[in-house]
Amino acid sequence: MLTTPAVPQVCPHCSAGTVTVRDAVPWCPQCEWNLDCYEPARRPPEFGWHWLDRWTHRVAYRLTRRQYAELSGRTLDRPRASLARVVTVTVSVLLLAGVAALAALGVWLVLYDFPKLTIVPGVALLALVLVLRPRFGRLDRSARVLSRTEAPELFRLVDSVAAAVKAPAPDVVAVDESFSAYAAAVGIRRRRVLCLGLPLWGALHAQERVALLGHELGHFVNGDVRRGLLTQPAFTMLGSAADVVRPVDTVRSGVLDMGVAVRDAPAEWATRPDGG
Repeated sequence: MLTTPAVPQVCPHCSAGTVTVRDAVPWCPQCEWNLDCYEPARRPPEFGWHWLDRWTHRVAYRLTRRQYAELSGRTLDRPRASLARVVTVTVSVLLLAGVAALAALGVWLVLYDFPKLTIVPGVALLALVLVLRPRFGRLDRSARVLSRTEAPELFRLVDSVAAAVKAPAPDVVAVDESFSAYAAAVGIRRRRVLCLGLPLWGALHAQERVALLGHELGHFVNGDVRRGLLTQPAFTMLGSAADVVRPVDTVRSGVLDMGVAVRDAPAEWATRPDGG
């Protein structure tokens, strides 16, 4: 949780008391002074070059602030089509078409006047296609799917919160052993999944559970472009390509994620990068 530094500090901009999480550099909760401070010792490297990691951190922070300002002022409805959304879908379709073209070319090179030396670049192209293949997501194997007969009270609460935030009810409600929670759309049919970590769920009070469900179910109505049938595979393809050329080994889940965490946020805020 947020704590006041052992040695009290005052924000130089608004004179409010600063707060911190564990050993993070203190920041101001009133004017958010110093919240964008880059702390390489507390963050895994993105690319391995200090100047580039610092730059991506600042860009991600600015984009996050701007998006928050845009979203906080509107109701929780599906957004209208925008230029950014149209461009994203168009680029995604082109990427998917490009991978399909590479696969076709690879097969042609392998089979052309077989056997010939063209089989070598053909196999290389097919290997590249295998790495870049579209992925539509799936439910974690560690998650246990619940039925309405097993957890009727939980399903009633989920349905009630979904109705309150005008979100469609999840197709799958599951639990796992993580101190986390996430909502995701998986598979070609885009099945809506809500997964609750039992340690987190057990640590929350009643209203905190309602807030958690409202946050997660809100993902189903906020128009997240990364969840589309055409766009999610493109994001995973870009993430796979980034992992191939990344100079350092960092943990990602095949998804290009430009989000930025608010320092070392409390575990009860934690959500999966693929949908939390």
